[in-house]
Amino acid sequence: MLALIHGVIWCRNQHRWESFWLSMTAFAVIGMLACEQVAMFTSSPAVFEQCVWWAHMVYPLVCFGVLGFVHAYFGTGRRWLFGLAIGTRLLALVANCTTGTSLHFIAIHRLEKIPLLGQQVSVVADWEANPWVRLGQFSSLVFLIYVVDASWRLWKKGTADERRRGIVVGASLMIFIVFAAAMPGLVAAGVIKIPMNSSLAFIGMILAMNYELGGDVLKSARLSQDLTMSRRHMEFAEDVSDLDFWSWDIPHNEITGSAKVRELFSLGKSEAFTFERFIQGLHPADRAQVRQAIEVSFINGGDFHSEHRVQAHPSAPIHWMLVRGQVDFTPDQRPLQIRGVFIEVTDRKQKEALMEAQKQELAHLSRVNQLGELAGTLAHELSQPLTAMLNNSQVGSRSLKAG
Repeated sequence: MLALIHGVIWCRNQHRWESFWLSMTAFAVIGMLACEQVAMFTSSPAVFEQCVWWAHMVYPLVCFGVLGFVHAYFGTGRRWLFGLAIGTRLLALVANCTTGTSLHFIAIHRLEKIPLLGQQVSVVADWEANPWVRLGQFSSLVFLIYVVDASWRLWKKGTADERRRGIVVGASLMIFIVFAAAMPGLVAAGVIKIPMNSSLAFIGMILAMNYELGGDVLKSARLSQDLTMSRRHMEFAEDVSDLDFWSWDIPHNEITGSAKVRELFSLGKSEAFTFERFIQGLHPADRAQVRQAIEVSFINGGDFHSEHRVQAHPSAPIHWMLVRGQVDFTPDQRPLQIRGVFIEVTDRKQKEALMEAQKQELAHLSRVNQLGELAGTLAHELSQPLTAMLNNSQVGSRSLKAG
């Protein structure tokens, strides 16, 4: 069931490689368990040999699954050590096929029955051990070293979640790896007489891996619900306001935005929204200003801020937009992404233009009024001397006539 569940998870999200490796491990363990069950209840040495041989054929898949899980889930494993663990296990697989009836035995001559949990099970009684089993044991040692090293490096990262992951998964895998490698070796050496059930150790590994991965799945589900709720809130905010969210993936030169933003720039449904297409959609007089604002935000590592006009084509209406964004950088300080908002301020700009026009008209009327007052003052000032001059001229005229 776990194999199917994590297989489905990986099929739906192929970036979750840890689910793939866990599914692969679970299916391989089922194969090992089947071989060991047949070996436990057979009375034929030949069938027992075949079961051990097939178990060793499936065993590398289990190891590869666990190695892949640690490599993908921890993200701290050394690649050369990972390759060495795989390489030595492949060599052990070759030895299993070429050096005897299996990696553990050159030949099995006789079996015997022992009681186990109320049943009679088969164990080897007379056999010839295969010296190449040391290659498999060396491979298990490399396997263990890889897990220890990856867990330790994960621990050194320092976050509480990563340290817990290193303890829960790493320590559990170490214990079960030692058990899985030691128990068959002790049986083959004649130290103990029990069935060769390495799959029990790997079942423990799967449970430890699934426990941690299951917790991550639940966290992902909760985060998905929170993200859905946040998206709904954002969509509601967009619907009741002139605010639109956007982001620019700089390495891939891809801008994402709401349907309103794409409509504003007259973009088709399948048309790519690139930076060049963004600049093309601006008013020609504002393009240099926006480019400069973006370059400054890259250099200073701060916020991006611009107020400009959007005009998708010469006959399209002009929309004023206030754009704010935050620049994200890679660890080596290269621009990675800008996230921000578009706020349409066309109404505000129109009102500002109207107010400016009214202000200009008021200033003109004020100047006209001042000119009227000045003209009245001048007329008053000029009327007095002119009146006196007129009176004097009239008096003079009468005097001349009187003779």
